[in-house]
Amino acid sequence: MERCLREIQESQSATKEEEFQLSTTGYASKILDLDTGEIREPHSQDLIEMTKLADALGMRGCAPIFPKGLPEELAEITTYKLCWQNSRDIGGAGIFSSVKVVEYIYEMAQAIGRPFGFGMHMISPLKCDPFLLEIAVHFLDRKINMRVGNMPMIGATSPIFLTGSLVQSVAEVLAGATLLKLISRGGKVSFGPFVHSFDMKYSNIVYGSPEYVLINLAIRQIAQFYGTSSVRRINKHTWLKRCLLENQSAPSSGNCISLHPGSIWQPLQVCST
Repeated sequence: MERCLREIQESQSATKEEEFQLSTTGYASKILDLDTGEIREPHSQDLIEMTKLADALGMRGCAPIFPKGLPEELAEITTYKLCWQNSRDIGGAGIFSSVKVVEYIYEMAQAIGRPFGFGMHMISPLKCDPFLLEIAVHFLDRKINMRVGNMPMIGATSPIFLTGSLVQSVAEVLAGATLLKLISRGGKVSFGPFVHSFDMKYSNIVYGSPEYVLINLAIRQIAQFYGTSSVRRINKHTWLKRCLLENQSAPSSGNCISLHPGSIWQPLQVCST
């Protein structure tokens, strides 16, 4: 594990430091209609318009919403296609239902010269997802970038105390990154632990809460400790105040601030951020 961690740190340190910027993420399942004010399911045209909006605001990341009304596999491929067609640096949703879908998306990326990476999320507590590992093994010979993450929820799939949840989270991603590094053939592997605050009453993740901000700050320190972050200094107090007021996430472990819309994408909220 120590040898794999050193190799990951060396490859990370060679990455060029970039300016801080906003990143759209979350691929919401609902959208707030600007014309009617109603909350409804998003469609392909909504994805096109919201991707253009995020791109115009200089954002990068993954699909802001996930289009409904299409078969699952086709929707996953369409999300990548529409995002790539209508933005400079926004990709798909990172959701795959089969290896075949990932293969199609990889070929699309190759055809248009877009970088393609794969994220393997661990299952909390302390498990590896067999399906995602199958995808990782499928792409070993192509040396794609692979990132290991997780989503443990405090009091649900990780200990109720923050310290214990952070320890579990780090253990999960280190194990996953070591596994991929050992079986990879020269591909770049990175990792990023995280912990989500959890609402016991509604059984859901809570974004924009004081606990969520505290978690983000702890995760940033962990990333800096392991040498996997090249974050430049920012005005933390200004950003924390803004994140709490706007119900968004606080500065993350990388060098961008992720915009988490929750389950509903709200265009006006994005513009105000």
